[in-house]
Amino acid sequence: MNLFLIVNNPTKTDLITLNSFTQSAENFPDVNIIVLDSIDSFLDYTSSHQISSNDAVYRITKNNISRKIELQLLLKGIKSLYNKDLWLYKYKSKTILNQYREVQMVSTQVVLSSDKGYLDNLVEELGGYPIIIKAPKGRHGVGVIKIESHETLYSLVDFMMAQGIDVTLKKYIEADGHYRVIVLDNKVLSTIKYNKPDKDFRTNAGEPEVYPINLSQEGMDVALDAVSKQDLQTNFGGVDLIWSEKDQLFYVMEVNFPCFFPRNEMVDSLSISSAIIKYLLDK
Repeated sequence: MNLFLIVNNPTKTDLITLNSFTQSAENFPDVNIIVLDSIDSFLDYTSSHQISSNDAVYRITKNNISRKIELQLLLKGIKSLYNKDLWLYKYKSKTILNQYREVQMVSTQVVLSSDKGYLDNLVEELGGYPIIIKAPKGRHGVGVIKIESHETLYSLVDFMMAQGIDVTLKKYIEADGHYRVIVLDNKVLSTIKYNKPDKDFRTNAGEPEVYPINLSQEGMDVALDAVSKQDLQTNFGGVDLIWSEKDQLFYVMEVNFPCFFPRNEMVDSLSISSAIIKYLLDK
């Protein structure tokens, strides 16, 4: 078993903890200690080694870089001291949870480094340019940027990382809009479609044009599956779907909770708030 010890910018007490582990490991011939002290050391190791589900991780230091390394290792299914996979909720990332639960979502890569070769590999995994770069906490398309070249990607990632902004890359899907599906208690209550505005690739930018639509069974199944895989978070959600003509598949963009369900009520003949109240009364 490889035991990954994460030690980035350690304090004196962190080094004492590291020393305790390395000394104790000498009594376990089947345990190989691997110290990861930076994002680069993690990327260097994973570029030339396979990580096994029999490996384990212990994070000694508590800073943001250490947490990023730990998260990437946990996503590979290795052992830890967390109870089952409840670490997903510690990290509070819907993207991470949906990836781990194998939701049929738009292909996504969390950026760990501004290294150009590393970024080129991520773009290749997403199917090439154009791609989408997304900053956290934006609403109505704010922070969603379409990237069509290496030059733009490199400079933008440099800027965002220098500002301490978490960077996510997503596959670009050409579409004339997206769907907001309201799910409650494993049932689809309402679906509306957002039309893409003129002169913009973002399907929810500005004041959206929306209308009710009958979603196919395939689309409903994808939305229901996405909400069911939120586990402890909720059995209610506003699922944003996008249809890929190229792949002939629906992909999940986001699972929102809470969500602005009144947008559906404005154009669909259904009181979603009434359905929520009834559900809570019957629960």
